[in-house]
Amino acid sequence: MPVIGVATTDSWSAVILLCLLLSDIVSNPFHSLFQNAKRASTAAAPLAAWVKANVKFSYVLEKIAPLEGEQNKLKKLVVLYDELLNSFTHASSEYMSLV
Repeated sequence: MPVIGVATTDSWSAVILLCLLLSDIVSNPFHSLFQNAKRASTAAAPLAAWVKANVKFSYVLEKIAPLEGEQNKLKKLVVLYDELLNSFTHASSEYMSLV
């Protein structure tokens, strides 16, 4: 067992081995767990906000689907009433020309 303050061959080789391992971990991005963890946590918040917004949007779409159907029916009625009004106006003008 090495004594503190006294450098032995075993303690120096352990330090060198540790330095080599640390330099490999720092230089290799696949081993850089801290950087990967930081990147993942940085991306997690916006991703969670995006998912939450999409879920809320799907609820909104479910709520407005019946309203869109009703709106389409009303648009068809407006077109029908416009056609009836035009035909009535045309028939009225023809009648007035005959009288």
